[in-house]
Formats: sequence, C-alpha cells, structure tokens
Amino acid sequence: MIEFVIAVVSLIVTIISIVYTIWYGKKTSKKVSIGIERIGCASLFPRDVRRLNVEIKYSGESCTNNLMLFTGFLVNNGNTDINKSNIYKPIQLIAKKDYKLLEVSVNRKPRGAIVEINKLNDNVLEVKWDLLKKQEYIFFEVLFEVPYDNNINNISDDFYQTLEFKFRITDISEIERLTKINSSDSRRRISSRSTLYMAFLTLLMGLYLVNSSYFSENLGLKTGKSSIEFCIVNENNDTILSSLSAINKDKIEIQSNGVVIEQSVEQFNHNNQIPKINKIITSNSLQVFYSILGGAYIFIAITFMALYIFKRKRYDNNK
Repeated sequence: MIEFVIAVVSLIVTIISIVYTIWYGKKTSKKVSIGIERIGCASLFPRDVRRLNVEIKYSGESCTNNLMLFTGFLVNNGNTDINKSNIYKPIQLIAKKDYKLLEVSVNRKPRGAIVEINKLNDNVLEVKWDLLKKQEYIFFEVLFEVPYDNNINNISDDFYQTLEFKFRITDISEIERLTKINSSDSRRRISSRSTLYMAFLTLLMGLYLVNSSYFSENLGLKTGKSSIEFCIVNENNDTILSSLSAINKDKIEIQSNGVVIEQSVEQFNHNNQIPKINKIITSNSLQVFYSILGGAYIFIAITFMALYIFKRKRYDNNK
C-alpha cells in the first residue's frame, strides 16, 4: 500500500510542478519589454598616461579630460516583435551633466534590420529601428568624456546607473536595466537546463515504474500478491478446493466457497492437509497501474525533451 501512495504522490507532485512552471513562466514572461545591459566601460587614457606628459587630441583638439568608452546593448526581451508602428517616440538615453557624449556607433545589429543611433546633444542619444524581433539585440558604443577633477568614485557604475530613458512605445512603461544575473540570455540558459534535467528525472522515474516488477524485492515496488489454489483435506476428512495467500509471516488468508478465513500458520497446519496444488494465481492490478503511471512519466519526459530541443533551436537561430 505504501508503494501505491508513493507513486500517486510522486505523480501529483510532478503535475503540480509542471502546472507551476507553466504558470510562473507566463507570470514572469513579459509580452512587450525592452532591456539595456552594460558590457563594459573603461578609460581610454588612464591617469598614469598623464605622467608621461603626452598631449592627447580628439577631433584635432587637445583633450584634457578623461575619455571613457561605454559598450552595451538594447534587447527586445519580451515575447512580441516591436516595429515602427508601435513607436510614437524613439528611445532617448540621457546622461547626467557630468558626462559629455562625444560620439556613438552601432557595433552589431540584427541581420537585415535598419538601426540608427544619433547624438541629439552632449547628453542625449536617440535609438531608432524599423523592426526588433523578440530576443534580438542592438550592440552599441558610446564615447564620452569626464572632467579629471570630478569626485565620482566609479564612473562605469555611475554612468550606467544614472542613465535616464524617455520614450513612447506601445505597452512599455520602462526600460529594464539588466545585469549578468538577470539578463534574458542567462534566464534562457537556466530555463533550458532545467527543462533538460526535468526530462532526465521523469524519464528515469517512468522507466523504473514500467519495469518495477523485474527488480528484486528490495529495489522494486510491490505489484500485487500471489495466492495458491489447492485441494485441502480438513480434520473432518472433507476435501475442499481453496486458495491461500499470506498476510504476514505468521498469518494466512484462506478463501473457500466465497468465505474468507484468517488463520495462523500453526493453526492451518494443525487443521488441514494439502494433497495437491492446482494452480498459482497472481494479481497484477498494481503492475498495470505502475505501467500506466510509468508511461505517463515517459510521455512527460519526451515532452520536456522536445521542449528543450525547441528552445535550443530558437536560441541558435537568434544568435
């Protein structure tokens, strides 16, 4: 009985896990969303270069400030394509006044896409595109300068964290500031691995349940009970056709003429003799149940494997 309960509880837990995964995925998955992530931000001319007394020029003019190069990307991390018809005002990236934007360039864009990043003034950049499909990226670089007498401890963090965004895009209320921990790419890899692990575990469980009757008594599940049908001669010398099955090591159950009798082994031996065994009757009701349950697990595992392959193909196509 305990094996039956364990199997049922395992199936219920699996179903609840699947339902929760689907529900949580829908809850956390945003239909329309745009994120920005910093790849790096470094000084082109560290302060040590100043000690060499070398003159640095930018656009033909002497540069006395610290030049910084910011690299990042914008990503459509939602589940819906964003095209020009959804954009009423393009995204503007606004740097605080401590930073003077010098130039910006697009490093990489989706194949076939038309992307523009323009500098509107010393503190504002504007990003335009014709179509940004889900999970597509726009990689860009921004060159800006910072006065050497500024009191900013970490220019990279300060520049990225203080960026402001202005836009009017259908169904988007904010630009998500991503990190390596919560970026869509990392979440996708974690989700893909979780799907593969779930497929592997459910497949093992399914194979175990289907083949439980072939394992030893210590490793397998009880699949039913066997009884012996035989003729007995009782103490009155009456011959009766009966069947016997064990309740435990000291007690048995006798079925005769539709009546079930429980006796101790000692009492049975004292009252009856067995001239012959007619046949062995085996009940496989639990094995049928375990086979059906195991088949359900295997079906779930195949579904998870198909989902994993689908995710991998979609991820490779978006690279």
